[in-house]
Amino acid sequence: MLFGSTIAPLLERAPCDVTLVKNPSESPGNIVTLAGTGPHAATSARRAGEFRRAFADSTVTLLNVQSSPAEGGDEDTDEQTPIDPKAIGRDTIAAVAEDAELADDEYDARVIVADDVRETLVDAVSEYDTVIVGATGTSTVAQALYGSIPQRIVQQSDGTVVMARSEQCAPRTFRQALIQRLER
Repeated sequence: MLFGSTIAPLLERAPCDVTLVKNPSESPGNIVTLAGTGPHAATSARRAGEFRRAFADSTVTLLNVQSSPAEGGDEDTDEQTPIDPKAIGRDTIAAVAEDAELADDEYDARVIVADDVRETLVDAVSEYDTVIVGATGTSTVAQALYGSIPQRIVQQSDGTVVMARSEQCAPRTFRQALIQRLER
């Protein structure tokens, strides 16, 4: 479990934004945040911007890793629609930056296209002093079965790791709470 089982309930149920820090340092230095489609991506980018504004010597990179496009085309048509993973990554970063209210000059965008997205992300973040990730949006059971990128980053990073989670937009129903409780 991410940051230990004591912290997990707080992270999952807090009615406000939550930020946890592992291995804090005097200055965040070069900061990277994962800019993807997860529910907490904008919150992690917002934290990165706040750190950047507090520490003038730091930099922020919004990182997005896209899968390499599959070889070949659709068998049912003669035409192929070209997929540009770099453009998709840039659009994703722009959307996250906009949601986080970051100005264009507050961050660098970095898009990587790779066959193994998970391994590439874990390797790429090791180049930075501070890694800011959004809390995983998956259930505890899914994390146990498949793992999560934020969990791997926290476990494998020697530097500062910050996990950000935004407040839940919609309250859980009794049924959702019961299912989540039974998953544990």
